[in-house]
Amino acid sequence: MVVDDDQIFCNLVATTLMNNGYQTRTAFTGEDGLIMYERDKPDLILLDVAMPGINGFEVATAIRDREQDTDNHTRIVIMSAHASSFAVSVSFHTGITSYLTKPVLPRDVLAQVRNILPLEVG
Repeated sequence: MVVDDDQIFCNLVATTLMNNGYQTRTAFTGEDGLIMYERDKPDLILLDVAMPGINGFEVATAIRDREQDTDNHTRIVIMSAHASSFAVSVSFHTGITSYLTKPVLPRDVLAQVRNILPLEVG
């Protein structure tokens, strides 16, 4: 799942992933991202931080709160233009898997996804 208020970037990343064998969903707000998370239970979420309404850190925290009583945690990759050590440390404090600094190319997002969630061959 890709959650980013930049609809062009969000769709470009989703298309890149789909063209490389991944099933994807997109959401353009944190609120919609949480609704889709509840409905679809994705394996991986690519999550922008700076969004109107609920930001990416709040989305990640809400997901982790909902997963408290389970052993299965959704992998979350934060994508943000804010690469300060504070932003990165807040990301890891909220239980994220990885952090990508924007601007980031869709092929670099794909490489990160492949590293975290390799496709099964066979």
